[in-house]
Amino acid sequence: MYKRQVGSATAFAKEFTLPEAEVTVALQSDGSVVVMEEITFDFAGSFSGAFRDIPLGAGERIVDVGVAELGVPYRDGACAQLGCRGAAGTFGTTVVGDVQRIVWHYSATDERRTFEVSYRMIGVAVAYDDIVDVNLKVWGDEWKTGLERLSAEFTYPGDATPGEVRVWGHPDRVDGSTSLGASGTAPSLRAAGVPAGQWVEMRVTAPRSVLSSTGGAVLESGPGLQRVLDEEAATSRWEAAQRWFGRTLAAVLILGGLASVVFLISAYRRYGDEPRVEYDEKYESSPPTALDPALAAALAFQGTVPAAALSASVFELVRLGYIAATGVGDVGEPDLELTMGAAPVSSIPTH
Repeated sequence: MYKRQVGSATAFAKEFTLPEAEVTVALQSDGSVVVMEEITFDFAGSFSGAFRDIPLGAGERIVDVGVAELGVPYRDGACAQLGCRGAAGTFGTTVVGDVQRIVWHYSATDERRTFEVSYRMIGVAVAYDDIVDVNLKVWGDEWKTGLERLSAEFTYPGDATPGEVRVWGHPDRVDGSTSLGASGTAPSLRAAGVPAGQWVEMRVTAPRSVLSSTGGAVLESGPGLQRVLDEEAATSRWEAAQRWFGRTLAAVLILGGLASVVFLISAYRRYGDEPRVEYDEKYESSPPTALDPALAAALAFQGTVPAAALSASVFELVRLGYIAATGVGDVGEPDLELTMGAAPVSSIPTH
């Protein structure tokens, strides 16, 4: 359903914004569709070319391509390769895979310019026994710059009465609206702040009687209105499900984040920024353990005993009387002379 698009372009270099785009979709009496796009660029810097890629579905083709500016047509026959150079006021077109590419050349520096791109689409409208269905994107998803304002109008030959013409716009996440006008028979679409990479779709059904032939349309036997209504209802349900999922996911993330914050605050208030121990003494006159220094160091350092621990063990033996230590040498830098102490070695405690 979302296969056709009418708006996707970019300039070759530098930076630009897109203040406005006006699109007219005109259903013809033979079922072909003529599209006119007026795209306004605000250029910052120097630019010389732009392009439009229009996807083609199965059996679809584009003819009568034109580019103009202020009603003055550009000359056809220029190169249509991206990045190629062409004379200002010329354009070219080519088919690349499943897209029709339109490339036009100009010269602009730090200014606002509006380009008019037009073409006729064959095989886009679907003619049923009761209605003709035209479903295409009036703004494409290949734009790398957001669009400030979009307006689209749909016209058709002949007359219709209120209730015979219907219009839909998608997706609902875009800030936009559709209308049938005061007459109830003039479909239009408006959108604002369309993000970069976001398509906008317009779908219109009109009575089959507005066509005098179907040479430019696709024929489908049987009634089509109920089929279209069912498709649109399914699309509405899908978009509603997406909205619900988005809101639910956001709520879960928010609640999960709040729960994490509450947990962290509670843990900090209870334990502080360091583990709490049941000990409140500020000064110890002796080690708070019966372990020898070397053994305590071995446990603390996972088996590797530093030299300081060995020295500490020796001084512990001196303190306990198993080894006698006598200062010798220079007073400024004394040495210790170690001898066996009064306590028998066999009585040295082990752990």
